[in-house]
Amino acid sequence: DLDRHLQSLTAQFEKAATEKLCCQEEVTRTSQTIELANRLVGGLQAENVRWSEGQLELESQLKTVCGDVLVAAAFVSYAGYFTQPYRHQLLHGVLIPFLRELQTPIPLTDGLDPVL
Repeated sequence: DLDRHLQSLTAQFEKAATEKLCCQEEVTRTSQTIELANRLVGGLQAENVRWSEGQLELESQLKTVCGDVLVAAAFVSYAGYFTQPYRHQLLHGVLIPFLRELQTPIPLTDGLDPVL
């Protein structure tokens, strides 16, 4: 009778030990998942800052993109054949001042250089 009781208690102990190991493994997996999730959230927060800065930069470029494309297209189409000093004088002495002095000025990026 004592041997049967001992075997029953041993079986219960082994079952409890197995459950304990399973629970410990689950705790380890959950901890790793939480750590990875925290790393992901931290990375996404950094990306949010970078994307916000990029959005502001793109919004500022949106104001001048039409003028910049106009100058670049005109420069490539009409001034590409001339010498560099003449192109520089044409761009900075004629074209850009003309666009800025219009009744409705065309916004351009400061320091715009269509050659670059």
